Amino acid sequence: MEERDNYDSFSLHPNPTDDDVYLRYSLTNADRSQGKIIIYDTAGNTVYESETTLSKGENEVELNVDYLSTGTYVVHLIHSHARKVMINRLIIE
Repeated sequence: MEERDNYDSFSLHPNPTDDDVYLRYSLTNADRSQGKIIIYDTAGNTVYESETTLSKGENEVELNVDYLSTGTYVVHLIHSHARKVMINRLIIE
């Protein structure tokens, strides 16, 4: 998978957090397509996975992460059709 080709931006706010986090992204090259959001812990275990519809333009997805333990996690936003992935770090307080 390639990184960043299909996205203007990908961010997590607030970060660090202990409750909800907003995944914000901008998609430039596709109108609507299937995607996936996956959160991994530092051991590489999947702690969250969700299918989502990705839309062209500015988008925001709210994720409740209050069940996650304090620590650092890696968030993948996967654009399934284009086989692209964006990666960001999430810190839970």
